[in-house]
Amino acid sequence: MYKHVFLFFPLLAAACTGPTDTTRLVLLRVANDSQEKQVPIQVLCDGKSVLDTVVAKYKTADDRLVRHLVLPVGRHRIQAVCRPLHARLDTIISTSGHNVLGLTFRYDSIEATPQKTYFADGSEGEIVFPSLYIPPGFVLYQFQSKEPLQPPTNPARNRPGEAAGREAP
Repeated sequence: MYKHVFLFFPLLAAACTGPTDTTRLVLLRVANDSQEKQVPIQVLCDGKSVLDTVVAKYKTADDRLVRHLVLPVGRHRIQAVCRPLHARLDTIISTSGHNVLGLTFRYDSIEATPQKTYFADGSEGEIVFPSLYIPPGFVLYQFQSKEPLQPPTNPARNRPGEAAGREAP
C-alpha cells in the first residue's frame, strides 16, 4: 500500500506543470508581418527550442502563432532565427506579473534603389525609393496583461509544429 502512495506523489507533482509562486505563465505570440507568404521561424528561450515552424503571412488574428510558456521569475534570453532571410534576434527579457510577449517578423522585399533627380532650381540630387525599406528582422514587444493569464484549455494550440496557430481538428 505505502509503495503505491510514494509512487503516486512524484507522478502527481510531475503532472502539475502550471505556474507557481516562483514561475509565471508567459504568453508568446508570433506573427509574420512581411511580404513573404510563409517564413520558417525558430524561437529559443534560455537555449531551449519553444517554437520551430513555418509562420503564414499575417492577415487575421488566426494567422498568429500562440504558445504558453511557464518560466521562472527573472531574466530570460530570447532568440529568434529566420535562416533563409538571414534575420536574427537575441535579447534578454525579465518576467514578472502577467507577461505577454509579441514577436513579429518584418521585411519589405522591395529593395531600396537610389535614383537621380533634378530639383526646380536645376540642381541635381539623389532620392532613394522606396523610402521605407525594411530589412529582414524581428520586433519584440512585451507588456503586462490586466487579468491573470490562463493555461490553454485546448492542448492542440500549444503543440509545436501547428500551422499558423490554427487548432487541430
